[in-house]
Amino acid sequence: MKIAFRVDSSDLVGLGHMSRCITLAKVFKSENCKVIFICKEIDDFSTLTLKKNNILIFKIKNNLNEIQDGQASSKIIKKQKIDITFLDNYGLNIRWERIVSLVNKIAW
Repeated sequence: MKIAFRVDSSDLVGLGHMSRCITLAKVFKSENCKVIFICKEIDDFSTLTLKKNNILIFKIKNNLNEIQDGQASSKIIKKQKIDITFLDNYGLNIRWERIVSLVNKIAW
């Protein structure tokens, strides 16, 4: 199974969302799932933690609105053949979910 996490981490967002997703990602990886993270904003600590855990990071542009973010995320999800995407981001809502749900199952 291939799993994506759409989550950000920065001075403004904090580390809580990222920490929660990394914890889940480790469990999925222990069950032989492929895990990727799709991030707009990501701090150095989170980047290093993901790399340390051999988790691929796909960065999308910081200045995208919700619809553009959904389109950029969908491209990655489709290309990587992701089975399910976890969304942990208060800035993305139903518009993002509608776009991504055309190519993937979403959990939030």
